[in-house]
Amino acid sequence: MQSRIDGLVKQCKEENINCCATGNELAELRKRFEAKCIHNNKLQSEVNELRAKEDFFQPEIDKAESLKAELNEQRNFVMSLEVKNTIDSMKIAHKKVIEAMEEAHRLVKAVGFTTTHRQI
Repeated sequence: MQSRIDGLVKQCKEENINCCATGNELAELRKRFEAKCIHNNKLQSEVNELRAKEDFFQPEIDKAESLKAELNEQRNFVMSLEVKNTIDSMKIAHKKVIEAMEEAHRLVKAVGFTTTHRQI
């Protein structure tokens, strides 16, 4: 009977030790969990601050995007004007060249110029 009692006492002590070990592990896990919660709360606060800053600056960002689009439109318009002016200038120059050639041809005919380049 004594050995049976001793066995139960020993078993109770072992289970108590196991319970204490489990209790200590739970306490450690609780500490880590609380530390993670604190860290997560800090991160959430930072996220909230960044979102507030983003909301604060969003009108400025939108204005900058609008100005960028307007600037691109103006740049494209100026480039199209430059191309048009270049084409117009080329047309005028071409017309003047044709007029000069016609004038030269008319003068040659008027003078009766019949000498070829080799004869000169």
